[in-house]
Amino acid sequence: MSRPKYYWYSMVKKMVMKYPQIKEENSIQTSIYVMAIEKSLEETEKLQNGEERVKAIRKIYFERKKTYAGVAQEMNYSERTIRNWTSSFINLCGKNAGF
Repeated sequence: MSRPKYYWYSMVKKMVMKYPQIKEENSIQTSIYVMAIEKSLEETEKLQNGEERVKAIRKIYFERKKTYAGVAQEMNYSERTIRNWTSSFINLCGKNAGF
């Protein structure tokens, strides 16, 4: 696996994966991440194939029931496309969080 472009990528990815659990927490840092994730979901829905992108993100990161390959097969897209969608979502969350 290659190195991420941004140093904060793995931190943001972990927070996205914990999003269902941290929605109810009241700390400043988690509220920044929650607002960034919700804003990123709204922005992603407005993109081309937005509903499908959000569906893939929910299955991979929030529900953790499928892998990239499983979602790609289910949605009839390539695995690389699903990886690009989720990676761009993580980058958008990081930028919305202030990185």
